[in-house]
Amino acid sequence: MALSARKPQNFKDNRKVNNKETKRFQGLVKIVFIIFLLYLIISFILGIFKAYSLKKDIASLRNEVESLQKVNYQLQKEVEYIKSPEAIEKLAREKLGLVKPGEIVVMPSKEARE
Repeated sequence: MALSARKPQNFKDNRKVNNKETKRFQGLVKIVFIIFLLYLIISFILGIFKAYSLKKDIASLRNEVESLQKVNYQLQKEVEYIKSPEAIEKLAREKLGLVKPGEIVVMPSKEARE
């Protein structure tokens, strides 16, 4: 009979030990879960900030592209003008002093320039 009285006590001791281990394991699982949730929340918030920053960068770059397209258009018009016969003739007359055949060039004297 002494043996039968001891078995339930051992069983209760084992249950207490198992219960403590279970509580420790559950506590560890809770801590890991909380850390994981914090990681997810922080990652989500950082992702939102990064997306906002990228949207601002995209808007800025679009504005820059638009202004560069305007400058490019103006430069293309300038190139078209410079390649035109009228512009070539004007530059030849002003920069190189060339004249058409039969034209007479009248140059102001040095005294008049001063």
